Amino acid sequence: MAHTYEELHKMTVAQLREVAKGIEHKAVQGYTQLHKEQLLLAICDALGVDPHEHHEVVGINKSKVKAQIRK
Repeated sequence: MAHTYEELHKMTVAQLREVAKGIEHKAVQGYTQLHKEQLLLAICDALGVDPHEHHEVVGINKSKVKAQIRK
């Protein structure tokens, strides 16, 4: 099952440990002793998920604003 960083970030520690239980990877060894942030990064590493939040800027058209400034 493919996960995104946003989905994983919203999960509780218990849910993340359930996900880690099904992963056979060196990064998640000892997952029961990891805190949420450490576990999140380990799971992202094991699954190949980009561990950074990406956001979309809405409502700004950069080229349009630059054109208005030039006028």
